[in-house]
Amino acid sequence: MIIATYNIDGLPSEVDLKDLPWILKPICWIYKIFKKTTIVKINDNNRPEIMDIMSYLAQKNIDITGVQEDFFTFRIQKLLSYIKWFPYPRLNLNGINIYYNHTKNIKIIKEKFIPWEKSYGYFSHANDRITTKGFKFYNIKYNNVLLDLYVVHLDADFYDSETNSDISGDIQARASQLKQLSDFIIKQNSKNPAIIMGDFNCSPKNVWDNQLINDNFLIPLNNVWEVSSEGFKDVDRIFVINNGSHTLLLKNCYYDTLVHLSDHQPFIAEFEII
Repeated sequence: MIIATYNIDGLPSEVDLKDLPWILKPICWIYKIFKKTTIVKINDNNRPEIMDIMSYLAQKNIDITGVQEDFFTFRIQKLLSYIKWFPYPRLNLNGINIYYNHTKNIKIIKEKFIPWEKSYGYFSHANDRITTKGFKFYNIKYNNVLLDLYVVHLDADFYDSETNSDISGDIQARASQLKQLSDFIIKQNSKNPAIIMGDFNCSPKNVWDNQLINDNFLIPLNNVWEVSSEGFKDVDRIFVINNGSHTLLLKNCYYDTLVHLSDHQPFIAEFEII
């Protein structure tokens, strides 16, 4: 079984204010007067079409990919329909999905999204509260073996060593999120092997992030282990819990640093189920 975790940076590159509903048309007119255009740039990462990413995943023969920032929404009218106003205005989109190979013996039994109880940063600190971040829990049957799959996206931050940016709020949010995730996994009391993967926004290079992972995730779960690629580590991470009568045995893993379809590189792992 080959899996991948991939933050696909799926915010649209631009939106057209002409698509605003009539009640908001003055915004379009004012913007056009000052900017001489109705096009608003959102994403400067020159993201490719989703089909380019799909083609890449197919070429790699990946069975299941957990993705984050899957926001391929171009029209403002559709974006506005997703706005949730309480307790603060935000897009009720989580951007978390899985792509799986329909030619393989894979069946999705259950899917559930759980939003984070705590997040930090609205107009600053990576704007985590603008969207509804959290994790998705899947129960999957792969070649008649039941697996639990978690795809997560934790709060980010903008730490700057030169300015010593205050990221205490981000750290507290990620600590809460990791505890919420580990508590959920423990409560499931599942007898299935589990894969937990996603954009943890916890860099192995940062002492405080390693401490967060250890104290709020590794220690509470105690039987979880991390898939590690020698020579390269990033915020995109994969963890495994072996339960029940089946075991996930790691055969290979790597970050595909040669692909630039996003501002992240996919982290790919191959397992043998025994």
